[in-house]
Order: sequence, then structure tokens, then C-alpha cells
Amino acid sequence: MEQAWFFIILAWSLSGDKQLDAAEEAAFRAISLIPEKGNPFPVYQFHRALGEIYQSKGDMAKAIHHLEMTRNCVFSQLTR
Repeated sequence: MEQAWFFIILAWSLSGDKQLDAAEEAAFRAISLIPEKGNPFPVYQFHRALGEIYQSKGDMAKAIHHLEMTRNCVFSQLTR
């Protein structure tokens, strides 16, 4: 999970630097490193990053998809 956090921090940094393709790649790498089992709560931050990256790229359909995933991750934790 530590590597996943590294890649999401990298994604946020690249996004802030307007390197959106590299940010997208780093965010997907972070998601790929998340274990199947375990606490799903941190996953929301990874989808949130992708949502904001896609919003910056102007791809609203993908942005909405990932921001809805963010909402679903958070909601699932709150209703447990």
C-alpha cells in the first residue's frame, strides 16, 4: 500500500504541474497497487485524483465516473 500512496502523491504533484497525462498514469498505477482485500476507504482519494485530472483535461464523462466512485467509496464506509 505504501507504493500506492507514493504514486497518488506523484499524481497530485504532476497534476499541479499540468503534466496531466503523466498524472493520469501515476494515479492508475496507484489504483493497480491497492490490495483486493482490506480497508477500501483510502481508495476514494485515488479516484478523486483521477476525477480531478480528467476534469482538468476536459473529459467530463471520465471525471464524473471517478468522482462518483469517490462518493461510493466514502458512502460505503459511512454505512458500515
